[in-house]
This record gives sequence, structure tokens and C-alpha cells, in this order.
Amino acid sequence: MREQGSSSSGLSFRGNRIALYGGVAVAVMIVVISALLAATHLRQLAEAQTASATQYLARSMNLSFEGLVDTIDVALQASAHEIGRQISTGSADRASLTRYLERQRERLFNVTSLRATNERGDVLYGSGVPSPPANNADRDYFLSLRDNPKAGLFVVKPLIGRIANKWVWLFVRRISKEDGSFGGVVFASIYIDEIEKMLGKIQMDRGGSIALRDAELGLIARHTFETTNPISEVIPGIHESDPELLERYGRVALSGRPERFETYVASMDMWFSISAYCPQKEHFVAVFDVITERKLAEEKIRVQLDELLRWQELMVGREERMLQLKAEVNALLARQGEPERYPGEADS
Repeated sequence: MREQGSSSSGLSFRGNRIALYGGVAVAVMIVVISALLAATHLRQLAEAQTASATQYLARSMNLSFEGLVDTIDVALQASAHEIGRQISTGSADRASLTRYLERQRERLFNVTSLRATNERGDVLYGSGVPSPPANNADRDYFLSLRDNPKAGLFVVKPLIGRIANKWVWLFVRRISKEDGSFGGVVFASIYIDEIEKMLGKIQMDRGGSIALRDAELGLIARHTFETTNPISEVIPGIHESDPELLERYGRVALSGRPERFETYVASMDMWFSISAYCPQKEHFVAVFDVITERKLAEEKIRVQLDELLRWQELMVGREERMLQLKAEVNALLARQGEPERYPGEADS
């Protein structure tokens, strides 16, 4: 009777143990699945929010810069026509042309000055013109427009203006006399810090950054939004550490097709979600969103999952080892003619 009771007790204990570890395994799997689902949901939610915000931002930026450039170009064409007409008829008057340019400038958003030169490059027309006049005859845009009567709008890379002594972004048109000969250039100037202020009005999360660059990846303007860990440069050492970014930016500027991707910048020890689009041909805007916290959270979940899986493997392995040891003990006792210490473990 004792042996039957002992066997029943062993079977009961074994059944309870199997139920216990089975329950633990199920609980672990539930935790693993829940964590995976949570991580996937968080990632999808973050990506959806980023995509939505980027699309809205892209549309806003596109409308802002396209509208700005188009408005400036219309004013430049009108000014070039009027100045060319007055020069051709011999009625050009510096004071009246300066008033005309100033009226045009007042209609332009964020344009600092609207000025014009004669055919020798002397800046004669427009407000704030110094005496003696500054001369721009050696500027690349002046030489190019002088030699090309059919040239259109010339967008100049940022340079230090000779009158303002500040970084400016220039938009230039050729002035042609009625006989087609060269009469000078008319140009609109925007201070770079004004463009940065424009970018700063866009709503972005702290730590994000927007940069406007030309087709050669030259920086026109950028704005980094307030953060507890300020970024002094959008991406320091980009040419050396992240050449693939240059390829992406160049591709966007030339093809006009936007791109969105995530990348880790080792020099800053930060993760970024970068959206790049082309506001106009051979230019691009790059929007940087800091996603380091999200990436760290994803990594933390991954580590926790690994630990849970390792723990599960350890528990299963421990149980298998215990069963082996009990079977070995029973075998030794049997060889010595003694009763089993762990009844019911022989067929485990």
C-alpha cells in the first residue's frame, strides 16, 4: 500500500510540477508576444506620426519657398524691364529708379533690399547705396548674365554682401536695353538670418533641425530647435563620417523625389529620422528629427525579450536536468536493490 501511495504521490507531484512549468512557459510567451506587439505598435505609431508631420511640413515649405522665389522673380523682371527702358530712352534718373525699386521691395516678403547696377557693375539704384558705389563686376553672377542675353533667374550661393557686410542670398536678373545690349543687373537680397527665422517658425519637436542646401550641398540656411543637448552643426563632419547622406541629398536635389530614412550618427551618438525633399530644382530641404529615445526604448525592449527567452531556456533546461538526475538516482538505488526515491520519474 505504501508503494502505491508513494507512486500516486509522485505522479501527483510530477503533474503539479509539469502544470507549474507549463504555466510559467505560457506566461513567458504571453509576455514576449505582448512586448513584441507593443514594440511594433509604438514603432508604427511613431512612423505614422513622423510621416504625417513630414508631409505637412513638406507642403508648407514647398509653398513658402516656391511662392517666395516666384514673387521675387516677378519683381525682378518688372524692374529689369523698367530700368532697361529708361536707360534706352536716356531718361534714367537715379532718384526715381530708387523709389521704383523701393516700392517693388515693399511688396516682397523678407527681401532686405532691391538694387541694380549699370553695365560696369556699379551699384547705382536702390535704397542704402553708398557713395562711391560698390562694384560687383567681378561677381560670377554678373559675368554670367553679362555674357548670356537669354539667361533667366540667377540664384546665387550665399555670400557676404559688399554693402551690408552680412551673409545674403541673392536672386539676380539681367537688364537688357531695348537693342538687346547689356545694361547691368538687378538683384534682390535676403539676409541668411531672416531665412533661419523663417525656418524657426515651423513647428518641430525639440532637437529637430531643418537645413536648406543647394545642389552642391552648400548650406544656405539652417535652424536647430531648442534642445537640452544643442546641435552646433546639423551633422558635423558629414563629408568624412556619413558620405552616403551626401549621395541621398544630391539624388533628391537632382531627381526631385523625396526620401525618408533613419540613420545613426556616431560622431553625435544620436539617431535621426531624416526627411529630404526638393523645394525647387537643384535645391533640397532636409528635416532632422531626433529619435534617439525611441531607438533606446526599442533596444531596451529587445534586451528584455532576450532576457525572458534566456530565462525560459534556463528553466526548461533546468527541469530537463533535474529529471535526468532523478532518473540516475533511481537507477543507482535499483542496482543496489533499494526502492526508488523518485517514483514515476523512470519514464520521464
